[in-house]
Amino acid sequence: MDTETINSWVQTITGIAIVFGLVLVILELQQNRDAVRSQLSSDGFQIYTDFGTAVLGENAAEVIAKACESPTELTAPDLVILDFFYSELERRTLRLKTLEERGGFYGDEWKTNELGNWTMLFETPVGRARWKLPIPRDQEIQVAGDMLLENWTLPDCTTLYHKWREQIAQELQTPI
Repeated sequence: MDTETINSWVQTITGIAIVFGLVLVILELQQNRDAVRSQLSSDGFQIYTDFGTAVLGENAAEVIAKACESPTELTAPDLVILDFFYSELERRTLRLKTLEERGGFYGDEWKTNELGNWTMLFETPVGRARWKLPIPRDQEIQVAGDMLLENWTLPDCTTLYHKWREQIAQELQTPI
């Protein structure tokens, strides 16, 4: 092989390597853009969460328990607290969906019950009633939630708490 042929091969290989390197840089920039968009979206959801936490206040657990054990006794302030609580559960689902759409994170986990958002929303009659209100929601989330609620097999909170109390009593009677 003469020098000119070797130089041609070296230039061709170098050109291919440069093009391949540029493709990798472009892919990395796209991944970086998606990650930044996802982080900014997540930060936006955190702002709502912080505000909701302030509204929930110190007695949210009592109001959530009242929604389970005596929902007919809920006051207007209780409903405000529950509205923020259930809105936050829905927003968590929307956050996961948004992060999936913008950065490919989480897959379709937002459709499932894996993170407990749906359980906490549907375990009380108050949460189920709120879900059925004509509240503007992301259409895919509405459809996924409707399907889950239609096929709901988990116990409601009163059954769950009753079984939990029975299990506690049994544990107290069982020697270790």
